[in-house]
Amino acid sequence: MMVGHPVRVAAPQGELVSLGVLKDHLGVVGAHDDARIAALLAAAVAHLDGWRGALGRCILTQSWRVDYDDEGTHLLPFPEVSAVTAVDATGAAVTAVLSQGARGSYVTLEVPATVTLTAAIGADALPILRAAVCMLVGHWSEQRAAVIGGTANEMPLSFQALIGTLRWVRS
Repeated sequence: MMVGHPVRVAAPQGELVSLGVLKDHLGVVGAHDDARIAALLAAAVAHLDGWRGALGRCILTQSWRVDYDDEGTHLLPFPEVSAVTAVDATGAAVTAVLSQGARGSYVTLEVPATVTLTAAIGADALPILRAAVCMLVGHWSEQRAAVIGGTANEMPLSFQALIGTLRWVRS
């Protein structure tokens, strides 16, 4: 059984969308708004990425630590795990076997252990995520408040359609 929530130990590597691409999408010329756009970009990626993100999965390559209090086979907190290592309570390395199944990635442990995993979504999903992040930043940039004049500014259906197929629901 997993003890607590996963903890990120290495931040995502690389960038999903460059500031230049995002500025082109928004039709922004010049550097006067770069800091605000960069902040919205970081917020949009953080909104989607990781354990608490709207997608429930890792977008770019990153590492997480998870504690398991018993041996056996455990469903990992992210579906696309590429590597695992494990240590027992004394810090000694233990065998951790990574496997893939219908519900996601699994680790098999011979003893209770702390597992460090590396995960990232498949490259085929990145164009969808880039478009979704551009839409999200565009929406936030245009709609600077959740409610204007008594009308809620909901996310466009196109954004929901893009990310809907990529959400991973833990079971």
